[in-house]
Amino acid sequence: MKKFIQKNVLFIACLFLIFTSCKKDDNGAGIDAGSGKVTASVDGTSWESKDEVDGAVFASTQGTNIIQAYGSDGSYFGLTLFGDLNSGLTLSTDNGLFQPQYKPDFMENETYSGLGTLGSGTTTITTFSSNKIKGTFEFTGGKVNPDGSISQIVISSGTYDIDF
Repeated sequence: MKKFIQKNVLFIACLFLIFTSCKKDDNGAGIDAGSGKVTASVDGTSWESKDEVDGAVFASTQGTNIIQAYGSDGSYFGLTLFGDLNSGLTLSTDNGLFQPQYKPDFMENETYSGLGTLGSGTTTITTFSSNKIKGTFEFTGGKVNPDGSISQIVISSGTYDIDF
């Protein structure tokens, strides 16, 4: 009987830990995720994220907001926006609050960055609410080649529209 009670107490304690550690965090901390669509022109060629389910996603945690978009050809956009977001806000690479990148192939090391001396750019959030982010972006991205030279790519007419 003593062993039966010990096993039941252990079982109840485990259940208690499982249910209390898995509750939803109500204080706003954590990650909000969503999906939608991203489009842009990459050196004059039209680009769009693949299907709306997993082609473009938004995540936000502790002032770091990330839009990730994947093309059907394996290319990738990463747009990192720092700070509190709101409709009408414009962020720039000049002050480091907008950090864009483009990869022609997500699995390779070749990355065009809009930071520092490699490039520059801006994003404007046209709509931001508890369930949507929508806006525009553009940047010139650069990468350092093995010989030390810099190659650049122009990203223009960029848009994002993501529900979460």
